[in-house]
Amino acid sequence: MPVVGVVFRGSLWLDGVFSCLLEPGRRDYLSDLARSIRKSKQYSQVHAVIIAKKELLPGHHINISVLFRKIRLPVILVMRKDDPREPRGRCPISVRGRPVYVRVQGMSYERAAEVFSIGCAGNHRIPEAVRVADLVASRLA
Repeated sequence: MPVVGVVFRGSLWLDGVFSCLLEPGRRDYLSDLARSIRKSKQYSQVHAVIIAKKELLPGHHINISVLFRKIRLPVILVMRKDDPREPRGRCPISVRGRPVYVRVQGMSYERAAEVFSIGCAGNHRIPEAVRVADLVASRLA
């Protein structure tokens, strides 16, 4: 399963793209993902990792606490508000005056809202890096 990471400076400048393949049968897939993030040329410039899918591999919910420990960077997981199966711990942040539900590890919810406000273009509530990474990943799958 391909995972694509995109590094943006603000919401306007694409600084880098990296990818890694996660093996569906591998239990410690977060180590592979963390290694890919840490080896990225832009790692020293990254302020937070934003993940838009709670399952990077089918049937495996991502543990943002583990990923945070492995990459030593804050992690933000974008959540669906209306998913009744979702565990507690999600919190709405205000982006462009509208709520976006997230879980955060390694930073405050206030700081996460700042990251989103800087990274979002136009009227979007999701940062451009996430939108571009999703577009690229959908073409690779």
